[in-house]
Amino acid sequence: MAYERKVLRIAAEFEEICIQEFEYFGWELESSQDCYEEYEQVEYDIAFQPWLVSYSNSYVKLILKRNTSMKHYDELVELENKYFADKQMSLDYDEKAKFGGGFIALIVFSFLFALVCLVVNIIGTIIFAAIGILIIVLRKKACKKNQEIADWALDEMAHCIVDAEDLLK
Repeated sequence: MAYERKVLRIAAEFEEICIQEFEYFGWELESSQDCYEEYEQVEYDIAFQPWLVSYSNSYVKLILKRNTSMKHYDELVELENKYFADKQMSLDYDEKAKFGGGFIALIVFSFLFALVCLVVNIIGTIIFAAIGILIIVLRKKACKKNQEIADWALDEMAHCIVDAEDLLK
């Protein structure tokens, strides 16, 4: 019986959910280890003076295994790949759907520029305000579309899990 293994390094708070995700696709937990590491690095301040800075990091090392001769192995691998691709797409598009600080900076800049234009030229102010409103409307539409794509990817992930559970029965 041949096994494939996967080694993952994850934050401790995601250990259970990570194990569960991989179990959907036939993986079994072989071992779990809490790890802690410390290291030092030379960094420079504004005057180019060297400083020795200490860093520490804690994580969980998971080792998972899966029988490569299990029933429906190829289909499970395909579903697993699709699941994690959809998960990444969901995360990417969910992030794009949020209004960020850049949007707020654009509003503030637009307001200040419009104020300057008001002093110089009323028509310029109206044109600039119209452009600002158009940008806001287009940004909202883009955010809505990105959220729809993120939601679709989440639905696809759920279908992958259901299909994998059927194969593992």
